[in-house]
Amino acid sequence: MAVRQRITVGGEVTYVVLDRQWRIVEAAAEEYLEHLRQEQYSPHTVCSYAHGLALWWSLLEDRGLDWRSVGVEDLASRRRRRRRCR
Repeated sequence: MAVRQRITVGGEVTYVVLDRQWRIVEAAAEEYLEHLRQEQYSPHTVCSYAHGLALWWSLLEDRGLDWRSVGVEDLASRRRRRRRCR
């Protein structure tokens, strides 16, 4: 299961998403979070987006899917899964 991890970089608190092997997930996800940091989004926003990415990455890992090959049915499945969690 992917997780959101709080880290401190240069005295600033931020968040990354780690996969099952505790590695930072695909570069595209980290680049997006870095974009939010560079645009000076609130740390709470970065935290929230990292949480969403961790949930998404977990779904991909559970299904053995590559994020570049996700289809409409996969997106619909994620939405159904999120609604059940509420």
